[in-house]
Amino acid sequence: MDKALSPRRAVIVGGGPVGCLCAISLAKQGWHVDIYEGRPDRALLNEDLLKEAISVPNIQVFFKHKVSSIDFDARIMSVKDEEKGQDVPVEFDLCDKTFTCTLFAPTTEFDRLDTPQATLGWFKTHFADALLLIGEDGLLRDLGNNPRSPLITVKTNPYHYKDRAIILGDAAHAMVPFYGQGLNCGLEDVRVLDVLLRKHEVDPEFHPAEDAVDFRLARALAAYSQDRHEDLITISDLAMDN
Repeated sequence: MDKALSPRRAVIVGGGPVGCLCAISLAKQGWHVDIYEGRPDRALLNEDLLKEAISVPNIQVFFKHKVSSIDFDARIMSVKDEEKGQDVPVEFDLCDKTFTCTLFAPTTEFDRLDTPQATLGWFKTHFADALLLIGEDGLLRDLGNNPRSPLITVKTNPYHYKDRAIILGDAAHAMVPFYGQGLNCGLEDVRVLDVLLRKHEVDPEFHPAEDAVDFRLARALAAYSQDRHEDLITISDLAMDN
């Protein structure tokens, strides 16, 4: 196929809900989309969106592929193939009717839970009702098998680089979970980007020369950084203060 008449290629790093929805959005506009995801497919939680993305003809998904470096100006990306082990260029209600429980506490409190006896004593003091439901053996097993992680907030600006790249979702605005809006913000990122790409009439079949700039795409991405930043900072601060 003549390159001038073929769809442009968009690369999405990360096959989570935001990545999959962004791929679907771009594909519907006419882009050819490649998704690179470091995890195997069965490790993903967004089965419905993933299945929808895979079913779209102009979307390809590469599992167990980690992006190791990108030169945006040269349009060169290196990807680690986890399968072959080599570099290649290029409280929540669950579906099975169970619940997962997340414990938020200062690091100093977690440091005290260094023995089974200390752990059970701490839970009997602070969460005796939960301990009855979980059970002592289940509690010790789950705490031992699930790593603890810090809560982080990511605030960036701008979100784009020229006409070459843009970051969405947690990569751009990770926030603490106390407002319950992190994923919603990521999905909204996709909607806003979709609207701006259409508003600025970005052509998915326009192939700029190697060193040239697609000014329509550059304006669309710049508008995203300008228009989206205030809303994302606001919801991030609300989550922290909640």
